Amino acid sequence: MASRCPHDAFRGPRGRRAQGDVIGIVLLLAITVIGAGTVVAFGGDAIDGIRESATTGAAEQSMTQFDSKASLVAHGESDTQRVRLAGAADGERVVDADAGWMNLTVRNATTGAVEEELGNVTLGAVVYRDGDASVAYQGGGVWRQSADGARWCRRRSSTTAGRR
Repeated sequence: MASRCPHDAFRGPRGRRAQGDVIGIVLLLAITVIGAGTVVAFGGDAIDGIRESATTGAAEQSMTQFDSKASLVAHGESDTQRVRLAGAADGERVVDADAGWMNLTVRNATTGAVEEELGNVTLGAVVYRDGDASVAYQGGGVWRQSADGARWCRRRSSTTAGRR
């Protein structure tokens, strides 16, 4: 009786060995490549989001500084002021003289009837745009608009808050 080698159990028909080692290496390489690609794809999106948040935050801060410096000029405490509007180099900075308006109307508190319309006032805005996000100074406040909607970011500066 011929003795069998313990490795004979792994041999296929006609004495060929199974291809488990090669398939294992191919699977490990495929998993590694897919994992690395996933990290790069999601990591790139996260980095873009952080960059946009940082530049929009810098623009918001510079709009707050604009508010403060404009208040100094408006109240005669200074003849001129300079402000650098921060943000991404490719972000758009514009002055929109016709952006928004405010209606001044006197209403009777009891009946709600209009007693007198004092008029409409155009507010204008200084706007920074970067992609889908915008930051604007308008009507004494700083506003941020994104895909989620608009929100008020900053109140009037302390130089104007106590004055009427």
